[in-house]
Amino acid sequence: MMKNGVKHEKMLVETFYMRELRTWYSDKAHKLMKRAIPKIVDMERANGLTGEANPKTDIILSGANDSSRPGYRAVRATLSVKMPGDVMLSSAGGKGTANILQKVYRSSKGKAPVANGLAYCLESKVPQKLEEEKYAEWKADEGDSVIAQLHNWLDKHDLWIPFIVEMLSGKEQFRGNNLAFASHLFCAGYPDKAGDGYCVPITNKLAKSMLKNIKVRLFNKGSAWPGVRRPSIAIDLRRNWCPSA
Repeated sequence: MMKNGVKHEKMLVETFYMRELRTWYSDKAHKLMKRAIPKIVDMERANGLTGEANPKTDIILSGANDSSRPGYRAVRATLSVKMPGDVMLSSAGGKGTANILQKVYRSSKGKAPVANGLAYCLESKVPQKLEEEKYAEWKADEGDSVIAQLHNWLDKHDLWIPFIVEMLSGKEQFRGNNLAFASHLFCAGYPDKAGDGYCVPITNKLAKSMLKNIKVRLFNKGSAWPGVRRPSIAIDLRRNWCPSA
């Protein structure tokens, strides 16, 4: 299983919510953000955001108050916080992955995917729950072929880069909720590692640089019910993605 650095991400986000904490994370992070996004005057933790899936935004950066709109502070950027190391970008089941693929295809191609395409088959091929002792059999019979078909589908339609962008930003998934999708990726780096990290916009160029470090695999999630599993499709970003790692 990938180690996604969630503990360290939360530590970093908390330093913005609790201003009295002036740690390496917050001091270095302020400088990184200021270089990448000028005219920031406020930072806040992105709590209270809702959506069908977990919103991508961890930190909201705001500009100066708008004199023409009293009480309104323009949002300059929304940050998804990642630490160096392995990251699990998604662990959706067949239905969730199909939904993402449909949105990516529609956005990139300007039309809905064909009815018999992979995005429409994933929901039936990846069960929402499965008895634990049957998981190995399902994986051998259908699960591994699902991953192979997903790879082939992304290759055929040249959608790897838009797919990665969507995994990072959630722009299509949270369309209409501007605070829920991330405009920038923020990696602070560790104090004992070379480099302070970086703050960059989530673009096709960034996704292309990560392409060789993306891995798609089956993820056997646990369940609240003993002996029941929830097969999912994990999208992993392996540790070499971050230049400060």
